[in-house]
Amino acid sequence: MSALPSFCEESGVNSENPWLGLASFTEEQRGYFYGRDDEIAELFRLLKRETLTVLFGQSGLGKTSLLQAGLFPQMRQADFLPVYIRLLYGEDAPPLAAQVKTALLQKIETREVDAPKPEVGETLWEYFHRKDVDFWNAKQRLTTPVLVFDQFEEIFTLGRTEAVRRGQSRAFLTQLADLIENRPPAVVKDKMDCGDGEAERFFFDQESCKVILSLREDYLADLEGLRPLIRSVTQNRMRIARMNGTQAHQAVIKPGASLLEEGIAERIVQFVSGAKGNRELDASPSDESLATGAGTLKCSLPGTEQQTARAWTAEDHTRPSGGQSK
Repeated sequence: MSALPSFCEESGVNSENPWLGLASFTEEQRGYFYGRDDEIAELFRLLKRETLTVLFGQSGLGKTSLLQAGLFPQMRQADFLPVYIRLLYGEDAPPLAAQVKTALLQKIETREVDAPKPEVGETLWEYFHRKDVDFWNAKQRLTTPVLVFDQFEEIFTLGRTEAVRRGQSRAFLTQLADLIENRPPAVVKDKMDCGDGEAERFFFDQESCKVILSLREDYLADLEGLRPLIRSVTQNRMRIARMNGTQAHQAVIKPGASLLEEGIAERIVQFVSGAKGNRELDASPSDESLATGAGTLKCSLPGTEQQTARAWTAEDHTRPSGGQSK
């Protein structure tokens, strides 16, 4: 048995219970993730185009699921290595740049990629531009690391709670900016000025990795405030919107069509979107209403449709062997 079914069953998701609900989808649960094909394609296009990609949207619209269950599988097929990072800001948390190195080290130690380990004390720019650093995947193909910072808005909240953290956040943002803009850091320039052969260690003109910043859109102004550091921060970005009715229908019906009686998926989407308020929903919407009305519905939480479907089947609103469902 493959690792995918085993992991999904342990997480409570399987063919008999395929709706995750409000939790974020992981890469291992990609087989149950539907409704965001257009967004996956657009995000992948942006990723390939520039070093930095920004994903933003309202809280709760599924940015983490889009990244992990939608984008990551496509990235791997195209020889990109997704490195998921959610920075920690607690009192005992390691320095922010060290957390990035730890995430990379985990990929190396689990043999997901073959590459030299980051050295203590070197900046992110130094590591990724070293001439001896290449990343080889399990198929013995060169792969490009993609540092994916989820909930990046926390650097503007948790990272600013006190003077020490503000200083650490500024230092990290400088490192990240140097990496994104391919700007040799001051420490490297100083060594080069000394003429000690430091320049021979690095490639200066190649893109060594990519970066995705995912954040809530109410912190977009804070991100744009980094333009003096990161000039490209406004140039390559995508806004994730609420699912429309068609997308929400796919999120409900495709993971478990055999578990729902005909018409139930449509009723769930209408209920969650509030299309009919608190009134009794039509048990058998017409094909015309699905083709036109469903596409215009706006569902605020993509996981809500799945949670409702999960609750519906738990109450035995499934396709019966005979007779009518409850």
